[in-house]
This record gives sequence, structure tokens and C-alpha cells, in this order.
Amino acid sequence: ALVHEYTHGNISLYHFDMYRVSGFDELYSTGFFDYLEQDGVLYIEWSENIEGALPAGAITLTLERVDDDTRQLTIEGERF
Repeated sequence: ALVHEYTHGNISLYHFDMYRVSGFDELYSTGFFDYLEQDGVLYIEWSENIEGALPAGAITLTLERVDDDTRQLTIEGERF
């Protein structure tokens, strides 16, 4: 499944894995655009595969490996 729904808390979370999505036809088939209309948070792995479809104001988190023991988190986008 490309999307998993977690709706048992105060805020719904929709987890998308876009690793294998390579175009808008495949993106439409996931129901992605319908989820943009929902009241919740979309967590999208491999968002670079759908960069042109991300809404304005999207917040991007990038986790990079610095070395075996260290990771660096970069947050970009509008903050709320």
C-alpha cells in the first residue's frame, strides 16, 4: 500500500510512500489529491518524486547521515 491512515488520535496522519511513484498518473491513483482536502497531516517519504505536486507552504524534513553515530535534520518551509 502506498498510504497508511492513522486516525485514532486528535489529528489524523496519512503516511505516503512515494518511492515507486514516477508520474502524475500514478499519483492520482493513490488518492493523494483527495488527502490534501482532509483535515490532517500528510507524511510523505520520497517526496522528491512528487515535488511538483506538493502544496505551497509544505514543510520538508530531510534526515541525513553525517557518520555512523550522527544524523542531521534540516527543516525547510513555512513554519506555523
